[in-house]
Amino acid sequence: MQISNDKAVHELIAEFNQVFPFLKIEFYSVSYLPSKLFSNDKLIRHSASIAQCRKSNQEGDLVLSPQQTVAQLEQELWTGFGLSAQVFRKSGSLWIETSLTDSWTLKQQNLEGEQMTSPVYEYCANMDVTDRDQVE
Repeated sequence: MQISNDKAVHELIAEFNQVFPFLKIEFYSVSYLPSKLFSNDKLIRHSASIAQCRKSNQEGDLVLSPQQTVAQLEQELWTGFGLSAQVFRKSGSLWIETSLTDSWTLKQQNLEGEQMTSPVYEYCANMDVTDRDQVE
């Protein structure tokens, strides 16, 4: 991902989501702290430019690796580019913060999101335990 001042936040979000379709990244106007939950009132508008929301002026490339942990990615965005970010994982129709599983790799998170969003999971999640015989 190219991090540059003139790029819009929504562009970074889209680039990240192309690589990890069951994850999303959001940016915040507060300083990054590991495993910290951020409130929605600190969320950066997707139409904002990177220059408007960063704490440093460093530009460059951010290499996304499936083996990178969420914690490593968030830390690299903060120390390398002054961007405070939080990764979310898809779970059915919801997005959940990954702060409790920041030690998981992006690949693990994305796979978990895919499994939690699959039609089979949604079917089973909505079943009553008395319906078990309908699955066997």
